Amino acid sequence: YLLNLVKSLEIYGTYAQKYFGYDTDSANESSLDVSSLNYVKNKITYSSVSSYKYSKPDYPEGLKLTGYALVLESTTTFKLYFECDDISKLKFHDLSSGILTPVNISGNQYVIEMKDIVAKKIADDHYIDIEDAETEDRYCRLKVSPLAYVYSALKQLGTSEDASDINLCNLMKAFRYYNTCAVNYFS
Repeated sequence: YLLNLVKSLEIYGTYAQKYFGYDTDSANESSLDVSSLNYVKNKITYSSVSSYKYSKPDYPEGLKLTGYALVLESTTTFKLYFECDDISKLKFHDLSSGILTPVNISGNQYVIEMKDIVAKKIADDHYIDIEDAETEDRYCRLKVSPLAYVYSALKQLGTSEDASDINLCNLMKAFRYYNTCAVNYFS
């Protein structure tokens, strides 16, 4: 399992270099393990990660999820973006990590972050209760995983011929493969 984890990290690193435009001369697919590379390119598709598709709950009035994003560093941060008329009336409670504090970006735009997600936990679902700030009555429960972003990217951009879109899709496929190999290694 360790060898597969190392191979997956090489593939992930190569596609990260290509997507972010960093030292692209050394980001060469020909040096990668052919079997692993074929798996990433051909077996990881939007349908293979469709179980992570975001499903919209009934949000309280005045709240709308406008998007989500991944920050790919030594650990992963998963960001959820919201529009909200009055955020002070709401509380966001991640059942696994506690209270998430919305940060104002601009006007009625907010972001909440799930930080420090390690490779073996990337596919884990986060259950976030959106509650009344005073009574703590639950309005709804949001179930979301960082792989929702992977699904969306592959579904929306998977047939694109634009180089940037292809690089993002390859990076997301490699990200999923890295997660799978990390789960296998640490199990």
